[in-house]
Amino acid sequence: MKHFKNYIPQIAAALQGALLIMICYIHSVPAGEYVDFNPTNGTFQNFNPVRRLLSGQVPCRDFFDYLGLGHLFSGSFVTKLFGGDFQASLVAFTFLTILSFALLSVALAKSITNSFAISLGFTNALLISMLVAPDVYTLALSSVPDMSHSLLYPLSTGNSARFVRGMVLPLLCLVFILIFAVVPKITDRFSAAEKYREMIYLICASFAAGVAFIWSNDYGISCWVCTMVMVVVVAFSRKRNIKTPFIWFALYTVFSVLTVFITISLITKGHFSDWFSQTFGNGGYQAWYYNSNKSYYLWDVDFAPVMLVQAFVVLVYLWKIFAARGSADALKRFAVPAFANMTGFCAANEYKLMSGGNLRHIALCVLFLTVVYEIASFIISRPKLKFIGYAAVACSVLLSSAWLYINTGDVLAVHNQPKKGIYFEELGGNLEYLAPALISGEEFLDGEKFFSTYASGQETVCGFFHPSGTDYIIHVLGDEQREKYLDSFQNGDFRYAVTLYGKNYKWEHWSQRSNWYLYRHLFADWHPVFSNTYNIYWERNTDDVSAVVTDNISVSTEDIGNGRIKVIVNADKGVNGVADVYLDYKVSKTDSNASRFMIRRMLRVENTGHIFAQGEDLEGNNLRDESREHTPVTIVDGYGEALLTSMPDDGNTYIELYEASCEKIYTVSFDYVKVSEYSADNGSLTLRVSSSQQNSCILDDVTGVYLNGKEYSISDMYEADGYICIPVNAAKDSADSLADYLEFTNMVKVIKG
Repeated sequence: MKHFKNYIPQIAAALQGALLIMICYIHSVPAGEYVDFNPTNGTFQNFNPVRRLLSGQVPCRDFFDYLGLGHLFSGSFVTKLFGGDFQASLVAFTFLTILSFALLSVALAKSITNSFAISLGFTNALLISMLVAPDVYTLALSSVPDMSHSLLYPLSTGNSARFVRGMVLPLLCLVFILIFAVVPKITDRFSAAEKYREMIYLICASFAAGVAFIWSNDYGISCWVCTMVMVVVVAFSRKRNIKTPFIWFALYTVFSVLTVFITISLITKGHFSDWFSQTFGNGGYQAWYYNSNKSYYLWDVDFAPVMLVQAFVVLVYLWKIFAARGSADALKRFAVPAFANMTGFCAANEYKLMSGGNLRHIALCVLFLTVVYEIASFIISRPKLKFIGYAAVACSVLLSSAWLYINTGDVLAVHNQPKKGIYFEELGGNLEYLAPALISGEEFLDGEKFFSTYASGQETVCGFFHPSGTDYIIHVLGDEQREKYLDSFQNGDFRYAVTLYGKNYKWEHWSQRSNWYLYRHLFADWHPVFSNTYNIYWERNTDDVSAVVTDNISVSTEDIGNGRIKVIVNADKGVNGVADVYLDYKVSKTDSNASRFMIRRMLRVENTGHIFAQGEDLEGNNLRDESREHTPVTIVDGYGEALLTSMPDDGNTYIELYEASCEKIYTVSFDYVKVSEYSADNGSLTLRVSSSQQNSCILDDVTGVYLNGKEYSISDMYEADGYICIPVNAAKDSADSLADYLEFTNMVKVIKG
């Protein structure tokens, strides 16, 4: 009995650990109830690289995971564990997201309370409270809305799998806890190793940080940097001189960089240079590519009050380590919370300065957990209040068991209900909204190869991989990556090109502008053939098809001051299309004092003529600060204009425009309309086109249409029920055959008068 009592803490920890895994899993199962997806959201951004790895492809040789190798391997392992298909990936990434938060909680609680059983119990209680009563957190933290939002963020995967990318932080914290526990035992057991204890600590930390570096280019790199800071702080705390921290810093750098090189070389089978160019090419392009808020000055760090509180917490912990001269006990107690808060602060500000976006979610979760567990530790460390910790653990077991019992029954009940939609074996589940589109797309493709700008469900159902190795065009970041992607498009062995249907996916309009390096070739050499609610399918032009205007094009510019230049394109009246405008430019800094602290400049290009996008922000895109680029300008009735703005647009930058010219206008986007519906009643054929500003522009002055290789005149068009109706003058026998033709050729070319 006495022997059994010695193992009670381990048994309690094992029980709580099992409950934690079960809570995360049961919470995740509903995510895979259906396999619905949005082509532009994070579901296929998660599954595409996983599908490639599980099929035997090699990362950085055959494909690239934009979200990092940690995202790739953790996602692949759990997806395979849960079934290996798209449905399994929906469950897997939801599971990994909430597990990441749970492990973060466990690591911080263990360091602060020094008990795995208590840390697991507290974590389970926290998870149950978040799942059962999320509104409590929203109300309790109403004065800090970012905090409540961050705490509830890990309940779903979210875009770009932020908590999976950040999972390296809790994993590294747990590794440090393991190192603090194991290294002393090893050195105590082998007396010869005692004098090398500090070096063993350093090597272990360097190796762990090197592996962490490759996890992702935000939290992975931040973990590496902050481990280096901790190494230097500990060295200075112990030796109180400059020489030792410098030596430790040098050794840490050498050991960790070697770890990065060896690990990447093994994972990619020798393609380290490809990983390096892809990873840091990404970072360079992220500074200007996306339509998001940007940081232009050194002072654009995140100075929000809650982030300043986190910075203060880091300093307090570092002072405690310094005051204790970096002792082993001080490191066990303070190193992990110091490191976790420092990394959260560092990652949030790295992302803010590099991309201009908000990456506070994990940072604020770390801060919240730190404060909560410090308060809990203070309470349960009082001799008379120690029972509260054990009572909380016991209550946690009861609450977790009850939640699991109820929710497992609910999950099973829902799972056994008849499913809506259509079952797709390749996806592993039932699909509702896009099911008809996937089926019609597969029937249209009929086994032919294709190149799509957003690889997702179509590729999975057809058993096909994107030929370039990069599944989303918005992840083709870096000059070398763009060259490879464009070469794959121009010289690839495929019949069709596939783009998103812009009416249903508004970001397609922005994607055309931001990725004009590819779309200018698509518009020049391809034409649309078929479209559904998901995609538009394009076919290469034949010799007798041309959608390019080259005559009577002129470009003029007007400097309107404050770092703005208007570019005006003129062509013959009646010409509609997209002008391929060439710009040779540079965005320069003024001699102002503020410009000395400027870290980024770029050129903003906005279509200010005819607006067809679903939102004016989608009519603009960014270009780097100095380049020779082609950019699109929409032309309607022979006229178009764009506004160039040097960024930041605060008077500290200006544009040096060396050349603005245009040799071609591509008319294909104004030569075709999508026939949404058609009828062939009583021998007459009527085409119905969705009523929109662009379709009205396309159909202005139209006298006929091309159908099945022939020209047909049309009668007067009219509008009804949200459609522009086009009566086609076709004979009775032709009307019926044309209706069959339109089933898979519903992108119809119009004839202008």
